[in-house]
Amino acid sequence: VGVIGIGQDITGFREQEKRLRVAQKIEAVGHLTGGIAHEFNNLLAVIQGNLNIALDPRTSKEDPSFLQECLGDAATASSDAAKLIRQLLAFTSQQAFQHERVNLRNLISEAIRKAFPIENDGRAISIDIDQGDLTVMADSPQLESAIMGLLENAEESLDGSGEISVSVAIRNFNGALDSEYSLPAGEYIVMTVSDDGCGIEESVLLKVLDPFFTTKETGEGAGLGLSVIHGFAKKSGGLLRMRSELGVGTRAELVLPLIRGRVDESEGRAESEYIEFAQQTGTVLVVEDEERLRKLAARHLRSTGFEVIEAGDVEEALAVLARKGDEVDVLFSDIRMPGDLSGRQLAQEVSSLYPGIRTLLTTGYEEESPEASEEGLSPEWKVPVLRKPYSRADLIGAVIALA
Repeated sequence: VGVIGIGQDITGFREQEKRLRVAQKIEAVGHLTGGIAHEFNNLLAVIQGNLNIALDPRTSKEDPSFLQECLGDAATASSDAAKLIRQLLAFTSQQAFQHERVNLRNLISEAIRKAFPIENDGRAISIDIDQGDLTVMADSPQLESAIMGLLENAEESLDGSGEISVSVAIRNFNGALDSEYSLPAGEYIVMTVSDDGCGIEESVLLKVLDPFFTTKETGEGAGLGLSVIHGFAKKSGGLLRMRSELGVGTRAELVLPLIRGRVDESEGRAESEYIEFAQQTGTVLVVEDEERLRKLAARHLRSTGFEVIEAGDVEEALAVLARKGDEVDVLFSDIRMPGDLSGRQLAQEVSSLYPGIRTLLTTGYEEESPEASEEGLSPEWKVPVLRKPYSRADLIGAVIALA
């Protein structure tokens, strides 16, 4: 019995493959950074420009409605900036879902407006929703971003003219392994974006959900759009399915579990609306290293009657508590703090030394979400977390709930 062995040195091939992956990642980061910089600079221009107008002494001579309009534009731009951050964190898989009530027709209409800001007479768009006023619980920015991505892909396949249809149907799946979607039994939303464009070759269709795969020229796209939407769908407990026929068109189905939302009187209320709270009593210790944010939180709380003590870091907060611990009712602290101790460690210390003080934490980085940071903690150390940026109503409501 003889054995013949053939060997081949693939070190060079592996190195070349590694360099290609690095180059693709660099291209993706550059593309992403450029897009974020563009969006953020637009929003900052709106915020800074309108606030400068509001601060101009000459503005006081204008009609009050003009000032209200300027401040309203600044407020909506800041809200859009917060959504942009959530989308960025979702891209890096560091953003937990933030479910809220969403009217699907309104959200789809807004996604269409953003995806196609310029009218095109050669393009027709149709919308068909099973229940026109369907309100569901969903992460609005991530869902809107996913729909926009599908719409933009459909637009590119039209080559200037054609029809794009968007439909939403409610489906009940029985969970059978041989079913059409192979998803657990339950009620689902099936959002379909179809076009009558050029279609996709079968060999390419098998790769379109892969990260960094793109048919575009270098510099025109990082090949992350569909893979991010696919990731969002899977993380949500659903799926993204692509079907296409060359020369006929493409059909993308975004399937997500249906969580119905309750409609109440506050539905559709502007975020900037000033909500009146009954006057409160008690003292809140606000711990925040960003001075302007700390002052803002203090203003919000004082506006409804709370006494406020401010501290710029954990050490200062502990010093305050050593002197006035019996006067403090609620601790409100950022999680990410300078120094050796975090806000969560401060919460544990306060729980041990001052059990009568209730604690509310806040953070702008979802890696510090309760789900990520409270594993293994005893029940008395598990505290609510208010996500930044928070509104006046969010903060006061959260503190009142503890008081």
